[in-house]
Amino acid sequence: MGQSLQLTTDCVYSDDSRKALANTQWTVESPNTTEATNNAGLFQAKKAGVAVVTANFDGLASSKVNLTIKDPVVPVTLNELRVEASSATAQVGDKISLAIKGKYSNSSDLVLVKDAVRFTVTPSDIGNIVILGDGAYQFHALKEGEASIVVSQGDVNSQGLKIAVQKPAVILKQLNVTPSTTTLTPGISSELKVEALYSDNSSKVVTDGVEFELSPDNGTVKVEKTNGVYRMLAEKEGTVNIVASIGGVKALGFTITVKKPVVTLSELSVEASSPNVVVGDKVALSIKGKYSNSNDFVPVKDAVSFSITPADIGSIILLGDGAYQFQALKEGEASLVVNQGEVKSQVLKITIQKPAVTLKQVIANPVTKDLLLGEFTEVKVEAVYSDNSKKPVTEGVEFELNPNDGIVKLESTSGAYRLVAQREGTVNVTASVSGVKALGFTITVKKPAATLSEIIVTSRATELFVSSKETLTITAKYSDGTEKSLLASESPTFKVEPASILTVQPIGDGDYEVVGAQEGTATVVVSYAGVSSKPMTFKVNPKPKATLVILTPMTDAPTQKLNVYEELKLAAFWKSQLGNEGVPDATWSVKAASEQEPAAGVVFQDGVVRATKAGKLIVEAKAADGSTASLEIAVVEGADYKWMQFWVYGDVPDNTKFIWTAPEGTDFVFTAEAEEVSAAALYCGRKSQAAFNQFLKDNAEIVKEIHDLKGTKDFRVILNVVKTRQALSALPRLDRTAYFWHWNRYIGQVPVLSMSAFDKGTWIWEVNTTQDGEVCEQPDVKEGRRYLEHARQRLKVMSNYIVPSTTPR
Repeated sequence: MGQSLQLTTDCVYSDDSRKALANTQWTVESPNTTEATNNAGLFQAKKAGVAVVTANFDGLASSKVNLTIKDPVVPVTLNELRVEASSATAQVGDKISLAIKGKYSNSSDLVLVKDAVRFTVTPSDIGNIVILGDGAYQFHALKEGEASIVVSQGDVNSQGLKIAVQKPAVILKQLNVTPSTTTLTPGISSELKVEALYSDNSSKVVTDGVEFELSPDNGTVKVEKTNGVYRMLAEKEGTVNIVASIGGVKALGFTITVKKPVVTLSELSVEASSPNVVVGDKVALSIKGKYSNSNDFVPVKDAVSFSITPADIGSIILLGDGAYQFQALKEGEASLVVNQGEVKSQVLKITIQKPAVTLKQVIANPVTKDLLLGEFTEVKVEAVYSDNSKKPVTEGVEFELNPNDGIVKLESTSGAYRLVAQREGTVNVTASVSGVKALGFTITVKKPAATLSEIIVTSRATELFVSSKETLTITAKYSDGTEKSLLASESPTFKVEPASILTVQPIGDGDYEVVGAQEGTATVVVSYAGVSSKPMTFKVNPKPKATLVILTPMTDAPTQKLNVYEELKLAAFWKSQLGNEGVPDATWSVKAASEQEPAAGVVFQDGVVRATKAGKLIVEAKAADGSTASLEIAVVEGADYKWMQFWVYGDVPDNTKFIWTAPEGTDFVFTAEAEEVSAAALYCGRKSQAAFNQFLKDNAEIVKEIHDLKGTKDFRVILNVVKTRQALSALPRLDRTAYFWHWNRYIGQVPVLSMSAFDKGTWIWEVNTTQDGEVCEQPDVKEGRRYLEHARQRLKVMSNYIVPSTTPR
C-alpha cells in the first residue's frame, strides 16, 4: 500500500506481429474497499484489497488482471548474535556441532538463526566451518591450539567462542596380516607378519597380543609364537581360513591350504654289504634314492626292479620294508642294476667264489636221557659240513654242563663219550666242536624208587577198659630210610584177633584209635601194600566203678570260696579211672551248711550260683540212680568297688538324660533321679573288673610300653546303670556306649575324649548294665587294642618335646 505499478499493453495482429499501444483505456474494478487510481496505466495503491484491471483498445478488451494490495510490512532487524558449541574441547580431526542463535527486533528471545552468517576463525588454520544446511554448522578441528570463533550477520557480531583443540589419542585403525605363503605341506611352518596401522598414520609390526580365529579349527593348521614371531604350523591336509584381531580390530582373513608335496625320484644307488661272496651266501643290499624334496640319499622303500647279469648267477630275495638280499648261486661276477620307472642305478659288481668246506652243524644225542644213580649213557656226536657231508666225531668235543655241580660226570673211553649219573638232579648238556654248538639236551638223574619195607604200630598204652579208647600211630618205613604216617585215605587193613575184644577206627585222616569192647586180650596187625606190621597185644579190663562228684572250673575241693556278687558254674560228673563223664540229668538242691552258721544268700539257676550275701551253704547234685554229691560254698565279703563309678539313670527311657552334678574336683556321679545300685549291677561291676584285667593282661606289652613312655597309669571302670533293658536304647543317644577310652580334661564338668595327650587323665573301661543284671555289655576288645596302639604311637611322637605330668588326677 502506497506503492505504484506501471502497466503496459501490446496489440497482437493477425500475422502474429506485436505493437505497444499508447492510448489504451483502463477499467478498474475495486470490490469491497479496495481502490486503485489509474493514470495512463500507472496504478497507485490506496487500500489493502484486490483490484481487477482490464485494458480496452479499439473495442477490444484484454484479459482481467488482479492487483493484490497489502498493508505495508514493518522490517524485522537482528539485534544480537550468539554462537554455542556442543563441546568446549576437541581433538584434531573432531567435528563439533555449532548452534547460531539471534535476538530480533520483534522478540526478546534467542532463536536459531537460519539466514546466512559469516564465520571468523582465529587462527585461520586451526580449523574450518562445515555448513550442513538449515542453520546447522560444525567446527572441524585441524590442528592443536585454541580456536576463537566469531559469527557475523551484517553489522551484528557474536561473542568470541573458545574451543581448545588437543592432539588426538593414537588408536589402532587397521590390522594387516601377510603370510609368507598360502600353501604349506604337513610338518612345515611359515612366518606370519602382523602389521598395525594407527590413527596417526603410523604403523608397526605386532609381536604380541594377536588373537587368531581359525575356521574350521580342526587341527589343519596351528598358529604359535616362537621368539616373538608368529608362525603357522601345518599339521594335516586341508584348507583353513585365518582371521587375526587385536582388541576387536580384525584383519582381512586369508586362506591357507595344506597338502602333501609331490615328490619324485631323481637318482638311484645300490650298495652291497660285501663285494666278495661265496656260492650260497646272502648279501644285504642297500637301495637309496635322491628325491626332489631333498639333496640327501635316503632308503627307498617303494617297489624297485632288478637286472642281474648273467641271469642265473644269483637271485634277489625280497625281505620287505625296502630290504633286499642277493643270493649267490654260482661262481663268476654278477652285475646288478636297480630300476624304478625311468631311473636306473649304477652297475654294482659282486664277485662270487666257490665256497670252502666248513663245519656247519654239530649233532649230539644221548642214548637215553633218564638215568638212575650209578647208571651211564653214551653220547653220540656227529659233524655236518657245508657240502652236506657228515661224519662221527670221536675227539675234540667239548661239553658244557649246566649246572656243573656233580649230577653227572663226563668220561671219554675208546673214542666214545659217556655221562655217568652221580647224584639226583637235572643237568643241561651242550656239545661243541671248533666253536660250533649242538642243540643242548637234558639228563635227569633219579634215585631208584623206594619200596615199603616195614610198618610200625605204636600206642601210648596197651591196657584199656571196656568203652575206653587208646590212640594208634601207624608209620610206613621205606627202603631209602624215609618214613611217613599211614593215613586212613590210603586204606590200610586191620586184623584183630579175637575181633570181639576191641575195634579199630580212624580219627579223621591221621591217627587211629582202638576201643575196648569186652574184657580180654587181643592182637592187632596192620597191613598195607603187601607189608604187615608185627602183632601188637592189647588187654581190655572191666569198666571201672564211677563216683558222682561236683566240679567247678576252679577246683574240685569239697569247699569252694566265693565273694559276694561273684558267680560260680557247677557241673556233676561221674569220676573214674576213665576220667570224668558228665551227668546231664542230675538234679540240684541247696541247703544251709549248719544251724549255727548264717546261711549264704545265693541265686541258683541252671547250675550257676550267684552269691548275694555272706555265709555258708551246701549244694547237692543227685543222679538218676540215686547217687549224690555235695559241695560246701563259703560266701565272703571282699569285693572292692572303690575304683569303680556307677552312673545311674532314671527308669523312664524317654526321659533318660545325664546331668553332671558333681562339684569340681570330685568324681562324676548320678542323675537327678538316681537310684541305689542293685546287687546284680554290682555283680556286673565284678565281671567288668575281671574283663578289664584280662584286656590289660592280653595287651600287657603295649600297656608296658605306654607306661615306659610316661603314659598315665590311672585305670577305672564306669558302669552306666539303667533300670530296664528297654532303657538301654537311650544310652547311645547320650553318647554312652560300651567303649574303652581315655579322658584328660573337662569342658565345664564334662570329661572330654582324648586323642593326643595320654600322659595325664584316666583310662576308662565303660560298661552298660541294667539293675536286674540281665545285660552286662563290655567294650569291644579289638577296638580297645586299636585305641591302645594309637596312644602308644602318639606318645612316641610326642616324647621328644612333651614333659608328662607327674601329678595324678
